Amino acid sequence: MADSTQDSPKELIEGEVLSALDLQKSLEDMQSELMQNEKFRQFLELSKTVPAQIDEAWKRIESAMIENNIKSLKGDYGSITIAERIGWDYDPTMLSPEFFKKVVDTKKLTDTYRLEGESPQGATPKTTKYLMKRLK
Repeated sequence: MADSTQDSPKELIEGEVLSALDLQKSLEDMQSELMQNEKFRQFLELSKTVPAQIDEAWKRIESAMIENNIKSLKGDYGSITIAERIGWDYDPTMLSPEFFKKVVDTKKLTDTYRLEGESPQGATPKTTKYLMKRLK
């Protein structure tokens, strides 16, 4: 027989529901109170729109630097650099076994490509450019 002093699972769950609803209501009340302050309301609106604008600005900066072949910029803000990463498309049936581990050893492919100046048979290099930011 269950101890009559303990709550049933249903009562415990209902208590959790009421607790969660109380927390939600207190949050809504606090938000309503803060929305009365004009500066805070403006802050909330900006915090929703500004991150997208910042991301868009960085994308424009990155594409402008790539289009104009600008590798690096330095200033009081720090530095931004267009970095390059070499990736590979390869045909495993044509590629020499020396470039394989359990997967293709792309570091070895890249080192050989940089050393010899040409890609090994069965592999084609693909360069990816990306923006690196070192801001103060």
